[in-house]
Amino acid sequence: MAVPPAVLAGALGLGIRLFAEHFFPDWSLLQSAVGYFMLLPGLMLVPLLAGIPLGNRPSAATRSIKRNVMMMLLIGIAVFGLQVMIGGYLAEVLRLFYKDLPAYGSLGLEMTAGFFGGHATSGVLGRVLHDMGHSEWTLAQALAITYATYGLVMSIVTGLILIKIFRRSGRDGQTRTHPIKMEQDGISMPQRRKTQGVRLLATGFLILLASLLGLGFQITCMRLGIAGLSVVPPWIYALLCAWLLWKGLRNTAVGRHVDRDSSHNVTAYCSDIAVIAAITALPYEQVGPMLKPVLIIATAGLIGTMFLVLAVSAKVFNSSSWLERALLMYGTGTGVYVSGLVLLRMVDPEQKSDAHPDAALAYPMIAMLSLFALPALAGLGEVKGAVAMGTTGGFICLSSLLIMALAARLKISKVSPPHSSV
Repeated sequence: MAVPPAVLAGALGLGIRLFAEHFFPDWSLLQSAVGYFMLLPGLMLVPLLAGIPLGNRPSAATRSIKRNVMMMLLIGIAVFGLQVMIGGYLAEVLRLFYKDLPAYGSLGLEMTAGFFGGHATSGVLGRVLHDMGHSEWTLAQALAITYATYGLVMSIVTGLILIKIFRRSGRDGQTRTHPIKMEQDGISMPQRRKTQGVRLLATGFLILLASLLGLGFQITCMRLGIAGLSVVPPWIYALLCAWLLWKGLRNTAVGRHVDRDSSHNVTAYCSDIAVIAAITALPYEQVGPMLKPVLIIATAGLIGTMFLVLAVSAKVFNSSSWLERALLMYGTGTGVYVSGLVLLRMVDPEQKSDAHPDAALAYPMIAMLSLFALPALAGLGEVKGAVAMGTTGGFICLSSLLIMALAARLKISKVSPPHSSV
């Protein structure tokens, strides 16, 4: 199974950047380009999230959807807590072997910010440390960006390996809940392509409109000095605007030209741009001296997330497209929603499962919880230390797993006996 073209393109971009920096170290245009590339992953998250609600039609299986969304939400919270625990504990252990590690107490939380929040929220820790007067806040931000890039690439690479392993063993557990109907309507290929073009145009227009509305709302809040609303990422507003637009236009002439396939195709370009830009703009200069500790923490977080998501998903979702949901949550928990969608498209290229619609409802709630939890955990780490921060993460993880176990047990106990036919 080949490496995704976006990863190869990003590696090529990083190679060109290293070559240019070696031979043209004072080229200001190159420095400006790298700065813009660092902004692109966070910016591309806006249209990527804006495309989530578009094309999703109401389903009759409301109870099953609610259960799956709740379970995916709980898995996301468990992954978040596990990463905080691994980052906090490992950072404290590594201080014994690497005496030159940074002195701030929230060291290790950068992995969670990079893996779970991605490039869009990599500045959260930097802002918290800056407000606390730490001089190393730029390093914390660079570390979060590095973790985000590492997770973005490695989640896709390891996800490809997992897909290959499970398909060879025949344990993918795929149950297709929305089989695609083969159209035998006699439409000619040019007419079909024209219809697809109209759908892509309509979907792209709604995604662009929702993205601009979300960005505009955040800029307006910043201009007006509304502190509570200006700190919320623009993709939250874009997602809300897209949901409202789709709610109002779903049954109109424009809405009938919008479908899930078109939305996935449009957002695929955004995810590819995010991956390429993230790899190309990797801040290796600041992270170079800490490369070994970063790789140790990142690899441990990646492996822990992988085992947790696979084990829990296989139990919770059972025959309900568990591998698709597991890979989507694994990619989301290590390389943001971009990686999750990339892996989902690889394991389910025809988009027959319900994994994406369910995650579309669960991910915004996970993202909002992590957005508010990261600053609180960073403050806890600065006051009480990395061990207390890691212990809190472990409590979050275990609490989420316990709730999942209770919910599954409650579901089993409420199964009614089959009705006898008369």
